[in-house]
Amino acid sequence: TCGTIGQGKRLEAFAINSDSANFTYQVHMQTYGDRPECKNGEVAGSIGLGKRIESIKINCDKPIMYRVHQQTYGWSKWVTNNVWCGKKGESKRIEAIEVKFSE
Repeated sequence: TCGTIGQGKRLEAFAINSDSANFTYQVHMQTYGDRPECKNGEVAGSIGLGKRIESIKINCDKPIMYRVHQQTYGWSKWVTNNVWCGKKGESKRIEAIEVKFSE
């Protein structure tokens, strides 16, 4: 899990580092909308701008599942590779992300 739950803190940026799989990921951010895709180790989101991430899409060369904890809504349903997770355009911050390899 990346982020916090129950503390009212927004997730502004994250990176995924993996030696066992290749990841790409993209975020939808407050003010900026959909941002360019990032690869293993690159930072998605912003640092020092105070902008919330509202939705996340992750893709991997292995089967994965992920979900987000979002303001007001709590934990989302688990989604699979390359699906947006989180509500765009509702001004709700993502507070945490969970990612796991699926079977």
